[in-house]
Amino acid sequence: MVLSVRSTRNLSLREVHPQTHSTTTKTTSFSNAVGTTRGLAVATDAQELIHLNELTGDVIRRTNVPGIINQLQSSHFLLLAGSSDGYIRSYDLRNPSKRTDSAENSVYAHAGGVQGLQSGGNYVYSIGWGYR
Repeated sequence: MVLSVRSTRNLSLREVHPQTHSTTTKTTSFSNAVGTTRGLAVATDAQELIHLNELTGDVIRRTNVPGIINQLQSSHFLLLAGSSDGYIRSYDLRNPSKRTDSAENSVYAHAGGVQGLQSGGNYVYSIGWGYR
């Protein structure tokens, strides 16, 4: 896994598999440090959430997500994800033995997608587009 940073917003992941050609996936969002797991979370345009070791960059866990994630925010021991489909989902990345294909909880927040996400204490604040 190679992380290349071109500017503040353009972080791309390049994976090289031994038997295939290299593929490039664009990063849609990344989080601050996730709880006590000493990792970072990266969302890609391939509808995937990747949990990385913050010291080595090794992949700890991959999670398939139902929509493209626009916003990531860690809160306590959960990772909050705001998607382009309007849902806010929470992922518990502490236990790698749990299922890797679904969120712990989800709530429909904005009809036009989540544009901003912040947490404070036990509250989650979001901003997004709606229909009137």
